[in-house]
Amino acid sequence: MGAPTAWHAARSGASVVAIGVPEPADITQHHGLFGAWHDASRLVWQRHAHPTDTEFTARAIENIRTLETEGADPILTEVGFLFAAAPGRDEGMLPPPEDYPGITALGPGELAGQFEYLAFDEGVTGYTEDPPSGYMSPRGVVGAYLASAQTSGVEVVADQVMSIDVRTDHVVLQTLAGRSFAARRAVLATGAFSNTTEFLPRPLALRRKSETALMAELDLDRNPSLRHMPIFVYQLDHDLVADIYMVPPMVYPNGRTMMKFGANTHHDSYLDSASVEHWYRQGNSDAVIPDMRSAFRQLFPGVEVSEWHGVRCVITRTPHGRPYIDTLVDGRLYCAIGGNGHSAKWSGAIGGLTATLALTNEWRDTVIPREHHRAQYSDEPQTWTTRDLLG
Repeated sequence: MGAPTAWHAARSGASVVAIGVPEPADITQHHGLFGAWHDASRLVWQRHAHPTDTEFTARAIENIRTLETEGADPILTEVGFLFAAAPGRDEGMLPPPEDYPGITALGPGELAGQFEYLAFDEGVTGYTEDPPSGYMSPRGVVGAYLASAQTSGVEVVADQVMSIDVRTDHVVLQTLAGRSFAARRAVLATGAFSNTTEFLPRPLALRRKSETALMAELDLDRNPSLRHMPIFVYQLDHDLVADIYMVPPMVYPNGRTMMKFGANTHHDSYLDSASVEHWYRQGNSDAVIPDMRSAFRQLFPGVEVSEWHGVRCVITRTPHGRPYIDTLVDGRLYCAIGGNGHSAKWSGAIGGLTATLALTNEWRDTVIPREHHRAQYSDEPQTWTTRDLLG
């Protein structure tokens, strides 16, 4: 969220310094902050049950188009989207509007006929969504925003902020390397590590959920039916997993062709501030592989997989299920925190709203309500609308 905020602010004419820790070369030896953007693939689909969430995606895709037009390497791979849901689990997504562009509703027989490599449970229905839905590179989008921002004068500093002193007419930031920066205003985009710092006036209401994705390594020549697979979300309650999401086979930076298979599992947990870094560095992500592998094989009975790998991440949840985009100290300190699993695909839209708020101290958007993004604090009563851990 920080990189697009800097990008939007600079394009508005502001003088901006963006400070952040680079991705470590070896996570097992890294002691410090990690980022959810240390990844090569995230889903991007357009239509959501709530219209303002659909608007978020549309704005973010428009920003990606701008970056690519201005010379960034391709960020979005447009393969389309398949949504499927077991009866009673559609979460407001079914049936899709008949007049929604690019949407094709699919009954059980149509799903089975169009996606022969998938073994759906009885009664499952869904729809397909045309491109530009697909998958994006979080690394790519962060790098593109920062590179473009630098052409607009942004100073990018590879360092870790250790303290923020909010004064009457400015803020002062001290970094791990001993540098000091003074600014009229500061934005915190500190993700799962937000409550591990001393930056916040009060701890925010956040749930940091451990997330493990199963990476199925395969050979496309042996699985030719997957060559044109769309991104995929499958809402269901299974004995082992729930709420599956998938990225089709792609070549990852290590040169391996893999499918990403994510889901809620019985191994998931909420992480406290002391355990977030440990989870990223050496958490037991292999514990979930047997359950996820079993669920994968039930869904893809004919797919040949050569190796299985588990990769770790953290989803930072907020009670209302949307990112906090809010004022922490009036006129001085602001935040963009809590992606709820959508921060990559919504990053451009989040950055635009955050930059405007920080530069003007006002919420000027007429489509997306400010109340949807108010910060909530851990010492206040909350009503959590996001899904809890599996029992």
